[in-house]
Amino acid sequence: MNILNMHTGSTEAVCNPIVKSSGTLIIGTDVPLADLDNELISIHIERTGSPNVYICTDLLLRDFILATNCNQDDSIQGWHPVLQTIAVCELGFESGIMLQTNEKIHVKFTKLNPAKKYDVSVVTSPSNTLSHVEFDYKSIGVGEREKLFDVSEHVIALFNETPNLKEVGIIVKGVETRFTPFELRALMVQEYPVCKYDFTENPLQTFEKTIVLGLMGVQALNIYKDDAGSMSLTLMKYNELVGTSAVFKDGRTLGSIGAFQSAPIGSVRSSGTKNSCGCN
Repeated sequence: MNILNMHTGSTEAVCNPIVKSSGTLIIGTDVPLADLDNELISIHIERTGSPNVYICTDLLLRDFILATNCNQDDSIQGWHPVLQTIAVCELGFESGIMLQTNEKIHVKFTKLNPAKKYDVSVVTSPSNTLSHVEFDYKSIGVGEREKLFDVSEHVIALFNETPNLKEVGIIVKGVETRFTPFELRALMVQEYPVCKYDFTENPLQTFEKTIVLGLMGVQALNIYKDDAGSMSLTLMKYNELVGTSAVFKDGRTLGSIGAFQSAPIGSVRSSGTKNSCGCN
């Protein structure tokens, strides 16, 4: 069902509310993914009898597409005569997010380019889940040279390759391995299909801007940079709607699932590892 039809000519757009259990957004734009610059997306679930759930707030649309497509073959497409980028973005885990009577999912875009076209459809699902993606935002301030982030509950990390970024330490089973941005980029392209080629089999130039890391088995990330400038880190995890416990088709609970079943860059997959890195 289309909830935003070829929007153009303004900097903001509010999609028609989603009122049926749905887990997939199909987002299209008439430019390549690399040309999405400042566009922001916000998504929240309006609930009845419980606090609203905020999936993301003013998240770069480019980062939202990359995070929800990491390690997913053919999820970013370009076969449409107008839309150069078509991204299939999963909000729920394995099925649609369960909505009760009068509950809605709201999707809003800001900082759009009036010269571009934006199109959004939602796919309803015959099966439901209480598990949904959720984004957290972290920062490293001016003057901070090193900062440790607990990512044991997250599945994806995204950050820009800024000139002041020196190294990223990936901590698995208490052991830290450091990578330069150049090394991370080379390994990222090798590991994740969506980070490799677009539909014309050309390299995705957007990765001159963004590094995407899978975090399965990773306890923490240690960011090393120089004194100049600040830096932001976006983290994606799975969470559950309050008051219930999600059980999936094969009997797993949310706590037992992994990040797209992929091991983190430069490490060996581990399961059930508790955080012992001492980070906050």
